[in-house]
Amino acid sequence: MCPKYVLPPDENRKGTPLTRRERDVAELLEKDVAYTEIATRLGVSRETLRSHLRNLFRKMGVRSRHAAVGRWLRMTRLPPQGDRQTP
Repeated sequence: MCPKYVLPPDENRKGTPLTRRERDVAELLEKDVAYTEIATRLGVSRETLRSHLRNLFRKMGVRSRHAAVGRWLRMTRLPPQGDRQTP
């Protein structure tokens, strides 16, 4: 089962899980793929990609590709806050 990537409430403006397509876009953003290439790889128009990006950025509460990648990395690479060990 695919985990539902949801940012903590203070980081997710709507508390809404990302869709599969939004996760696909985030993964490609992380790999520094150009927008035109992302649209091609996903088989969507640039306008459809814009819509996915708008929704992704809104859910993440970010305004740039760079910030979206940072949030995505926190969502996927760091353990949940309750599981973090403090020194």
